[in-house]
Amino acid sequence: MIKISGVLSATTIIALAGCTYNDGTANQPVTGAIIGGVTGAAVGNVIGDDTRFTIIGGAIGAAVGGPIGANIAQQERELNQQLAGTGAVITNTGSQLRVNLPEGVTFLTGRAAVASSFRPALREVA
Repeated sequence: MIKISGVLSATTIIALAGCTYNDGTANQPVTGAIIGGVTGAAVGNVIGDDTRFTIIGGAIGAAVGGPIGANIAQQERELNQQLAGTGAVITNTGSQLRVNLPEGVTFLTGRAAVASSFRPALREVA
């Protein structure tokens, strides 16, 4: 039992290390595959109540989660390119992309209307 726990722990550490690139940015395809694999394995275990279903569920979950993670990463890259130089910050939460727009750039002091200089960048996001 201890041997299996050690192997599982080592495998988990190696898998989680693959969730980021060397510069610290998230590797969304790997993260998506891991999350999908774990979720699929849990569902497979509940449905089939044996190892075979757990493995099948994990494989299906990883196969689905990887492309979803890659799609989110591609959308993030495109948004970063479109909004370059605007001051906007893209945050990838893993399930959604959040765009933070700096108020000093988006609104003039004392005004409630969006600054005309920021409208092109805002259209890119919309």
